[in-house]
Amino acid sequence: MFKLSIFSSFSFLLLLLTIISCNPIKELIHGPTFDLVPKITPKPGRIYPNIIDSQLGNRVDSLILVLHFEDGDGDLGLSSDDRETNPHFRQYNPDGSENKYWYNYFAKAYRKVNGQFVEVIIGAKSVTYSGAFPPLKADGKPGPIEGDLEYSIYYPLKSTPANDTVRFEIQLVDRALNESNIILTEPMIVNRK
Repeated sequence: MFKLSIFSSFSFLLLLLTIISCNPIKELIHGPTFDLVPKITPKPGRIYPNIIDSQLGNRVDSLILVLHFEDGDGDLGLSSDDRETNPHFRQYNPDGSENKYWYNYFAKAYRKVNGQFVEVIIGAKSVTYSGAFPPLKADGKPGPIEGDLEYSIYYPLKSTPANDTVRFEIQLVDRALNESNIILTEPMIVNRK
């Protein structure tokens, strides 16, 4: 016959609570827990070389930038309604200046010059590949979300040297205007010859 003493019962209960409070068990029961500020990490991207941009007819390399994201409340992405009705996401601020949060995916291009990566600037402006992606949580309910986000850009080849090396600085922002960490992609060779 099996008999538990009070001490054994207490030890067993303590052990059970410890196991339940462990992250893997908690995640099985309640799902993962992430910070409310989005966290991103780079993943290897892809290049589809020397294609024709269907809008302008120019030769471009199609780059797919890939990152892994985690967000505690799942408020990544902007709907067309967000951009039309929420003043935080309108294209222009009340003073007429451009609104940074018109986009939720910020991407700056850097190219390798004399062994160092320098920001791509044309005239006095940075070349930006920023854009907006739609809400990532289909049900719209608050809760943790994680996954991989692929972002496609066209990199023009007309003024790009052969076998040029580029990389991108990327940051996301959620609907609560929490800005993620900033990442750098792995270098990519464009305009391969």
